[in-house]
Amino acid sequence: MDALVAGKTSDGAVWRSYLRYNLIGAPFYGREILNADLRPWNYITHACGAEVGDIAVRRITSDWTMSNLRWNNQPSVTTSGQGTKGSGVGRVNTNPPRYCSDPAQEVYYTIEDIVRAWSNGEPNYGLQIGALNEGGPLNYREYLSAEWAGTGGRGPVLFVEYEEPEYLNVVRDFPAGQQMPDSYAEDKAWVDAGNVYDGTPPGHVLSPEQAAQNAIANKTSVKSNLLDAYIPEGRCLSNWVTQVRLQRSVLIAPFRSWLLAG
Repeated sequence: MDALVAGKTSDGAVWRSYLRYNLIGAPFYGREILNADLRPWNYITHACGAEVGDIAVRRITSDWTMSNLRWNNQPSVTTSGQGTKGSGVGRVNTNPPRYCSDPAQEVYYTIEDIVRAWSNGEPNYGLQIGALNEGGPLNYREYLSAEWAGTGGRGPVLFVEYEEPEYLNVVRDFPAGQQMPDSYAEDKAWVDAGNVYDGTPPGHVLSPEQAAQNAIANKTSVKSNLLDAYIPEGRCLSNWVTQVRLQRSVLIAPFRSWLLAG
């Protein structure tokens, strides 16, 4: 089906549409949400104008599948954080059709609170689109679905803008025999636990030759890759000792906005 239908038609029938985005691994999880919209492409309406009857986008709060979805077996929804809009654009579904002065286009339903709920751990069961007041007068829209394969327009888009994560440099040293963490998450957990590096942060990366010369000058030792290692002038293999002392700096890159087409 290449259309999402919502609202109440002239014969009194009530229509609702359901959609769900795959948000596994979405980068906005756990971030501060700055802006979020559902942006379906409205191409049919019962009337043209900025305020012709509110359509609502609501968060679904129970699981569902396409195969089990029936009028008498619909998932639950919440009105908390719902986004509403009253405009109608595109064309009026009459015979012959009547075209609005505003052509078919994306319309924005503001749903920051819905996306915040997902970001804060509420399950993503998707969104319902329907009339705000299903017992009211004629109020009907059609939007292009993700199955739309024609030219012009597209399926509904979920747009999320969120706060960039803070830059965090994790600087640590590791004594001999201690295994280095495998991930940034482990480094960050070390910082979050209240640990602080008590040495001097590395100013720059030394070449193996520079590190060796510094070790000689300071009467210390340095670890080097075998292929990079060499015996400094005036030293012999027997007194060339290797000791593990590493420093690690990790930087996580920021994200800003995220766009997902349904």
